[in-house]
Amino acid sequence: MVAGFLFERKAQHAYTRIPSHGSYGNDTADNVEAFEEAYQGEWNSIEDFAYDHADDCGYLDQMPESIRCYFDHAAYARDLEGGYWTARTASGGVYVYLSL
Repeated sequence: MVAGFLFERKAQHAYTRIPSHGSYGNDTADNVEAFEEAYQGEWNSIEDFAYDHADDCGYLDQMPESIRCYFDHAAYARDLEGGYWTARTASGGVYVYLSL
């Protein structure tokens, strides 16, 4: 029960951090639907998101293990910024949103 409450509070905070959260339409349901589509989650940094994204997409699995440690997560994060944007969390991390 506590974990669900904490997630809901984080999701509410993430929603309020969207600068244009009111521009998806006049209906609150439209805003919530757009938020759910855009919101990717919370990470300590955009680089951490980039690492998880590369791993989830299987990009790292396609590399020989001997060179995986040379993957430039910071450069990949910069490349991702064209399709995603971030907002700071209260703890100094980032909420990551898909650009819609």
